[in-house]
Amino acid sequence: MEAIFNKTFLFWVSCCLWFLGFASATAANAVDGEYVLEGYVFDNNTLQPLRNASVIVQAKRVTAADPVEIVTTYLTDRNGFFYGSFDMPAAGGVTVVARCYSSGRLTSAQSDLILPLNTQHAYSRNLYLKLPRGITSCRIQ
Repeated sequence: MEAIFNKTFLFWVSCCLWFLGFASATAANAVDGEYVLEGYVFDNNTLQPLRNASVIVQAKRVTAADPVEIVTTYLTDRNGFFYGSFDMPAAGGVTVVARCYSSGRLTSAQSDLILPLNTQHAYSRNLYLKLPRGITSCRIQ
């Protein structure tokens, strides 16, 4: 009877240790995730789409022990559309910045993504830039 108890006890201890190891490995793998972002960049005055605007995704986790910043850049097409995926550190924040270089001037606008993010969802952000009159596209920088 004591041998059966010892085997049963060892079995349950092994199961608990395996579960704890699995849980910690899962937490370690959750450090980074890949997310999808799409949207348009428009001129705020004319509401026309802006081609060649830069869209920068800044994903950050700011801690004293382990700061991480991942920057991903997209370029809008002729319809002002951008699409792509980006990585984000766990427990971080995401800022999306649109920039347009035109006539020797830089114009920008930004938006934050609300956390927590879901990898099963494509996020959409439209950004509006206040440009000087007559500017219909951005210069690639």
